[in-house]
Amino acid sequence: MRLRKIHFFLLIGLFISGNIACTESKTVVINKKPVFMGEVSTLDDLPGEVTQTVIRIGELNKIQNLDPLFIDNHGEMRLINLVCEGLVTLDSEGNLNPAIAKSWQLSNDSLSYVFTLGDKRFHNSDLFFNGLGRKVNSNDVRYVFERMAKANVPGRTAKLFWAIRGMDVFYNEQREIFDIERRSLKSIIGIETPNDSTVIFNLDYKDENFLNNLAKPEASIYPRENVESKTSFIADWPVGTNSWKFSGLFRDSIITLKPIAESTNLTETIKRKRLEFYFFQSEVSLYKKFFLGEIDIVPELGPQLSKTVLTADGKLSPSYQKDFNLISTVSTEPFSLYFNPDNRFNISIHQALDLLKQADLQKVFMNSPVFDKIEINQINEAQKKNNSDQTLLKNFGTANGNLKLTMNYDESPIALEVLRVFLISLSNQYAGIIVKSPVIGRESIFFIRETAYQTPVNAIQLAKFYPKRSGLQKSDKIYAEFSNEPWWISIKLKD
Repeated sequence: MRLRKIHFFLLIGLFISGNIACTESKTVVINKKPVFMGEVSTLDDLPGEVTQTVIRIGELNKIQNLDPLFIDNHGEMRLINLVCEGLVTLDSEGNLNPAIAKSWQLSNDSLSYVFTLGDKRFHNSDLFFNGLGRKVNSNDVRYVFERMAKANVPGRTAKLFWAIRGMDVFYNEQREIFDIERRSLKSIIGIETPNDSTVIFNLDYKDENFLNNLAKPEASIYPRENVESKTSFIADWPVGTNSWKFSGLFRDSIITLKPIAESTNLTETIKRKRLEFYFFQSEVSLYKKFFLGEIDIVPELGPQLSKTVLTADGKLSPSYQKDFNLISTVSTEPFSLYFNPDNRFNISIHQALDLLKQADLQKVFMNSPVFDKIEINQINEAQKKNNSDQTLLKNFGTANGNLKLTMNYDESPIALEVLRVFLISLSNQYAGIIVKSPVIGRESIFFIRETAYQTPVNAIQLAKFYPKRSGLQKSDKIYAEFSNEPWWISIKLKD
């Protein structure tokens, strides 16, 4: 009992002395006290006065799901890219570098990749014993790739790795045989894990994109515990290995990250750093916050912001050059405009091509700061024969005496801009409806997507739009690097 009392008074003494020591600091930078669902409930919970370095990032896409297999927009991909890593990673020039794997070897026939894992550890988390992150091992890698094929996740990431021997068979069994007892495959035969630090991928055929696909956020490596946990599920609280750690959520509108190198002993941490991701419903609201100084980085300008701050050749307008820094690249991933041959109006590919010709989108976007180039596809004769040539007037629904074109996009402002301009170009003849939905139904005649694996099998690609990727950051805070990959971002905070 006496020892307990001594310990009690010692703890009180340490607490008081720690508070006195910290209150000698004169620097306080954040006054707001938001409700925080994270490791610290408010800044008042930190001992004494704490210097905060906060970088605020404005995103037009809301970050809703942080499970790498469910991420569906560039904002989610950027955040995962900061928190998690794949076996390899890319630098700002697009070059491959080691990440979770410290090295790899490729066989002479390019059909076998042998990866040697390094000493990466998952971030500290209550998922693990004593809260300390454990070392990544080969079973983590196998688990992630086999989960790609499971029936309870989107199948698009598995199809990036279709060349892995047995991926297609394992995928089909998981999605077609629902009685687990009837399944015969326990694993993907093309993935071998001979020891904790070695992973071997055997391919059925050469895949020149295999290594680059391993660097994508969808192929991030995470612990099994993060999926099976009921309290720290990966969709809400991802645990990775990269230089930023997921830290919390403010009222469903701000996601925060902190550097993993930062001390977790709050009594010793005086200078703290944080990234905050803010979500905006419109480009107008993002524009206002950025130019009021309440946002530091806009990693991806939408079409309206681009027209406001950029010249026709994609350079920053002179009036903005003093206060802001432009980072501009050309995206390697185009947005593709598709025709839906299964539309309920029986509109033919011939009619779709005629509408595209009338719109003349190449001419319309010729001097646009939004797109670098536009390619109109050549439709082969087999695709043309798939549709009977119906009369447009007989098959379209009518609205106020005008023909009604129904178009579909997911949630990208750039995709919306393409369809908006498409309809405006035809507005003298046809009215139109633009539907925001990830689902392509028979109501849709045209739709636009960024990635081919999000499209119906029989969709016909009409054109490709390569956007100029432009981002803005304050000229006195040059922290971010971008690359040609729209999801790639690197952020380093100055002391």
